[in-house]
Amino acid sequence: MGPLTQLVLGAALGAILSILITVWVARLYRPSLLLSIDPPLDLVYEVNAPAKKARHLRLRLHNEALPWYARWTVRAPAQQCRGEITFHQLSGEPLSSGDKMPVRWVNSPQPVSLPIVSRTSRTVEFEMLDIGRMTSESRIDIYAGESELLDIAVRFDDEQDCFGWNNEAYFHQWRNPKWQFPRSVYLARVIVRSSGHKCEGLYRLFNDPNFHLEPAKAGDVVKQA
Repeated sequence: MGPLTQLVLGAALGAILSILITVWVARLYRPSLLLSIDPPLDLVYEVNAPAKKARHLRLRLHNEALPWYARWTVRAPAQQCRGEITFHQLSGEPLSSGDKMPVRWVNSPQPVSLPIVSRTSRTVEFEMLDIGRMTSESRIDIYAGESELLDIAVRFDDEQDCFGWNNEAYFHQWRNPKWQFPRSVYLARVIVRSSGHKCEGLYRLFNDPNFHLEPAKAGDVVKQA
């Protein structure tokens, strides 16, 4: 092998190695999203609330930190994370006509009604619904090594039915009939998107006396509407 050939081969190998390193660093830099089940949250409310107590079922979305050997660089934040949930029978058949329930992030502002106060009597004359917050997607940024909670469903007091929980629930006394489900076991499919990336999870929702989430079992599949 002549010197010229060795030079050409060395340059080619160097170029390939440079490309591989660039691709590897770019993959490290991308957000790495992972969904996990959070423990149920039991709450007790004030007297004037639409319920006295509730159990909330939630997931946690992680943007995983970089491994120890790559801490010399910084993983990008997962920007404008938004998601959707579809509910299905255990057989996979879609519920609620296959509609997608926009995700509500637990730490996002509540779309509460706005009180309109009289200028003369200083009393509340009526309340105006914040339609923008009610209908818009809830979005949030998640930085590397951090996580955010998202709501799935809730059940109140000693009621039998549970309800999907998102911004719309605040305008239905917390009980949106569109996402109302009787006692049974369901599948909940969750898809979160951020900056061109997608994270997906499938879970069993047990609307039973214990009311909890579990990972889907092998063979669980959902059907499109």
